[in-house]
Amino acid sequence: MRVTQNMLTNSNLSYISKNYERLGKLQDQINTGKKITRPSDDPVVAMKGMRYRSQLVEVNQFYRNLTEGFTWMDNTDAALEETTQILNRVRDLTVQASNDSYDPVARGNIAKEIEQLQQHLVSIANTKIGDNYIFNGTDTATPPINENQFNLEFSKFTSDLDADAIQAEDYVISYHGQTYKYSTGSAGTPFEFKSSDGSKITIDSSTGEVSRTYTEALKNKDGEPADFTEKINSTDLVISNKDAVSTNNQDVEIEVMKGVTVPINVRSQDAFSIDLFSGIESIKKMLTNPDTKGTEITKALDTIDQLLNGVVSTRAELGARQNRAEMVENRLLQQQIVAEKTVSDNEDIDFEKVIIDLTIQESIHRASLAVGARIIQPTLMDFLR
Repeated sequence: MRVTQNMLTNSNLSYISKNYERLGKLQDQINTGKKITRPSDDPVVAMKGMRYRSQLVEVNQFYRNLTEGFTWMDNTDAALEETTQILNRVRDLTVQASNDSYDPVARGNIAKEIEQLQQHLVSIANTKIGDNYIFNGTDTATPPINENQFNLEFSKFTSDLDADAIQAEDYVISYHGQTYKYSTGSAGTPFEFKSSDGSKITIDSSTGEVSRTYTEALKNKDGEPADFTEKINSTDLVISNKDAVSTNNQDVEIEVMKGVTVPINVRSQDAFSIDLFSGIESIKKMLTNPDTKGTEITKALDTIDQLLNGVVSTRAELGARQNRAEMVENRLLQQQIVAEKTVSDNEDIDFEKVIIDLTIQESIHRASLAVGARIIQPTLMDFLR
């Protein structure tokens, strides 16, 4: 085959052009730090990169979710700790007031302090993070505690019951710190409310008479139990609507892994039950009643202890969730490291290798230019210089 000068020139120019293209690609890799700048450079790397980056974005989102969850749980734990301290203080004050050497004025002062503690409990139960109430489940826009539904007027309560305008099962009654819940009764018949220990309060809505039936051990008969019934003053009762404390039981959950969710809230009825607020309210009434005996106040300590145990139990459950969340956090951090390394291995260049390739390509390019200068024939212009 006859090789002409024009063929040699075109071939050389073609190789020089390809060398420029390779140099340009290597320079792009060094400037960007990436193996490819467009999908057409390497479709396999591009497709893997999309998949790996999706995994990394997913892990990062899970980690952000978990960070938000820690904020909720830490604030909840702090609120429960403060609640425990308040209940302990209420207990200490109740123990002081049970001493019969305290006169009505001293007990009244203790009741005033308990009232301030009670108001602080309401503010704790209505704790917010940003614009979200953390103790009202998924209904984060509504405060979980409605103070207007505590300590309702007895006469209106009985008249509404007698007129069948309200349902007795929607209300609870507290007396001497103990909470009584609806058992039996309807309009025209006495309404009966029962406590956890079996004591009963009976309300005749037509006459307004209130009686209490309870069981007590007889000291003179070797502790043999006997039933007693006593009439009590309606002013000593605390009547509260169950809606005073939110009944929302839908948990706020965060997704921490694909298909895995963790609840991050504590329900208001678990930490701040209707028994808590109505019980404390009835203890206040005991302390402001000059006829209250120290032994009656002492019995209210059992209720406070039950409330304390409930808060401690709720906090322990929250602590277990926090421990689980910390384990999930460690796993997500490991997944994040692996995902970032996978993305880097797929997309990022090896700088040392690319620089060596660039140096080699520059040498090849210079050699191409030198060869081109030799094979191109001299022209008349070369002799005129």
